[in-house]
Amino acid sequence: PYLTPFYLLRRSSHPTEWFYARTGIRRKFALTDTIAFTPEFYAENGNEFLFERRYGAKPNGGHYHGGLMTLNLILELSWKVSNMATVYANVHQFDVTNDDARERIKARKTVSAVRDLTIGAVGIRFRF
Repeated sequence: PYLTPFYLLRRSSHPTEWFYARTGIRRKFALTDTIAFTPEFYAENGNEFLFERRYGAKPNGGHYHGGLMTLNLILELSWKVSNMATVYANVHQFDVTNDDARERIKARKTVSAVRDLTIGAVGIRFRF
């Protein structure tokens, strides 16, 4: 019934050494016995090598400073159909917050080069 803090840590050693940390909070609110609303907020952080891996090398031999990369907010509505299945719909707001990363993304000419993105999802979760 309280805020749930969470984290996810990832580390790579080959072919590139990088470190990733996701830290956040979520809270599930029961609206009825079968319907729930869950807001979730998290930040993605990384070291200099992860920035370079995700956003490309900085021009003129510059270096990224590790730290906060993105902020994310997810709002989800779920319906527990049975003990094994839950239907859900959510909206996810993703924002790149690091100025250097935003500049590198802006310089790209690909369709996927976005700095801020709103994503909608609908799905079913199964528990076994």
